[in-house]
Amino acid sequence: MSSLADLVGSGGNKPGPGMVYRNGQWVPYHIAAPGGPGAAGGIEDGYTRAENNRFRTLSETQQRGRVRTDIDAPGDLPQNLNGMMGGSADTIARQKYGYLAGFLNHPEVGPILRKAATEGWGELELYGAISKTSFWKNNSAAQRTWWQLQNEDPAEARREVAQTQATIKNRAETLGVNVNTGALAAAATANGWTDAQTIDSILQQVNWATLEAGDLTAMRDDVLALGSDYLVGVSQQTAQNYAAKIASGEMSMEGVRSAMQKQAKARFGWMADQLDQGMTVKDYFAPIKDVIARELGVAHEEVDLMDSKYLKMVERKDEKTGELRAATLDEAMLTARRDPRFAKSQKAEEMSTNLAGMVTEIFGRR
Repeated sequence: MSSLADLVGSGGNKPGPGMVYRNGQWVPYHIAAPGGPGAAGGIEDGYTRAENNRFRTLSETQQRGRVRTDIDAPGDLPQNLNGMMGGSADTIARQKYGYLAGFLNHPEVGPILRKAATEGWGELELYGAISKTSFWKNNSAAQRTWWQLQNEDPAEARREVAQTQATIKNRAETLGVNVNTGALAAAATANGWTDAQTIDSILQQVNWATLEAGDLTAMRDDVLALGSDYLVGVSQQTAQNYAAKIASGEMSMEGVRSAMQKQAKARFGWMADQLDQGMTVKDYFAPIKDVIARELGVAHEEVDLMDSKYLKMVERKDEKTGELRAATLDEAMLTARRDPRFAKSQKAEEMSTNLAGMVTEIFGRR
């Protein structure tokens, strides 16, 4: 802090070093101070009397060569000290509360900062007044910081929005979502959104009917495929909901797999050990599906075990225990041959031709 000698100026009608506000105008302190020029005690002595002994005595001031620094309370600075520091209320506020300078233009906070600067408030007193304003109460710390940045450094504020917009654009394109990146970027920057909050805002604008191919559609298809692997019925809506949760980080694909596996174990309890070892229901029934497809003369993919007419071919009720179990390959084959479609299959024709040949051969010998 400056010494008293440094604070004394040469006069003038506007604020400056060594100036104090008296009777509606800024005047040199050595005129305004009790005792005046040439008075007994000089400037420091008069200043001591005028400010109710808020500074140390003349002898202490002379010894230290500076203004008192061990003020007892945040608001203990003398009211005219800011005048002695020089400058307008805005200038003083910037010097004393530089970290809040961006709020000088705020209609509610600005006047408080100017009042604090001219009256020499401490930080606690200032914060107490500002924290009671509607602006402080109704805006988050991130929102207040954004307001401050826009007023202190508009160029930096624009740069941050542009950077956020580029990030949102890349993520939206990866997901396959068409969004207004400019509006989202402004909201994300102003409110201090996290990455998760930003992605949630992108996902809120998803229209599955017009969604382009991307991570979201791939996740949806993966969920549907998992349902097929575990013979768990999954609707398009459910798959879309899972995909959105995976994209937002709320769920993982492994979590979806675990849920499917749990449902499969509830349905195919006799297969629980194999499922725990990483096998899917589709894997387990694959050899049986091959038999059914061959007997009916259809492609392996056409044997959809989600269809009850095929599912009953791969399961049997045990005659001894009455519980369900996997059908043996022979049992599956016989069941498939009782299906009406078998009679029209190539397998049936081959069997009929072979049988006719055998009959001819047998009776032809006689």
